[in-house]
Amino acid sequence: MYAAPQDLITRFGEREMAQIAGDTAPTNAKLLAACLDAAQFADSYLSRAVVL
Repeated sequence: MYAAPQDLITRFGEREMAQIAGDTAPTNAKLLAACLDAAQFADSYLSRAVVL
């Protein structure tokens, strides 16, 4: 995984993460799901873009 939920909170702030999540107190589970989705998207892109 490229980022963890705490990385997002540290980088963008809890208030911004709450706004994006549509929740006044985003749970770690929601942020973790977003991190996993983003990692899968990045992995699929990289697997198509990089030929070894």
